[in-house]
Amino acid sequence: MFATMILLTSAVFYFGTVGVLDRSIDGKIVAISNRLVSSYGARPVTDLVREIEQELTDGIDSDTEIFLVTSPTGQRVVGNLSTWPDAATPRGQLVNREVIRDGRPSSARLIIHSLPFGGLLYVGRDLSEQRSIRGLVWRALGAAAVISLALVILGAYLFRRQIEARIGEIRYTARDIEAGNLMSRIAISGDDEFARLSIDINRMLDRIEQLMDGVRHVSNAIAHDL
Repeated sequence: MFATMILLTSAVFYFGTVGVLDRSIDGKIVAISNRLVSSYGARPVTDLVREIEQELTDGIDSDTEIFLVTSPTGQRVVGNLSTWPDAATPRGQLVNREVIRDGRPSSARLIIHSLPFGGLLYVGRDLSEQRSIRGLVWRALGAAAVISLALVILGAYLFRRQIEARIGEIRYTARDIEAGNLMSRIAISGDDEFARLSIDINRMLDRIEQLMDGVRHVSNAIAHDL
């Protein structure tokens, strides 16, 4: 049960961190691409080129941002990709692809839009930082799970030892009574369930002893009368 709780907690934590980050990145990509298409799709391509050049040089998200505009023949017009997904990639959908960004291989999350003049607009984000965060979260969750399970195992062992010790007292008293010592009673310690159970058993043993004494008295009286 505790292992299941750990898994559920880890899942909630993972999707609450990495999942939120994924959705945030997807939202930014879609918002930027829609803005560029709506604002510059029908304008001269030179306006779009200037806007993308500004995006690439403004210092905001410069380590992860991906922009590319291609001509109708598939040649690069502006952008920071050396290789990019082929023309068969679905349009208007977020996809993960391997690209060459600023001369380095990179895993990218991007979206492609067709432009009125026949070219394509690529907008995306480099996923290397996101993968590092995901790996860090996985390692943290793994370490926390191992430590938690170790503490659970230790706690279960100590709890079992305590229960066995308390039950052992009851079993020892039961064997002593079975051997004929009706005066034996369970030692009472604490005020938990085992203590209350011991009190009830001791009360029952007192009653049994009284009944046995009554039986002995009756037997003695019958023997005397005989």
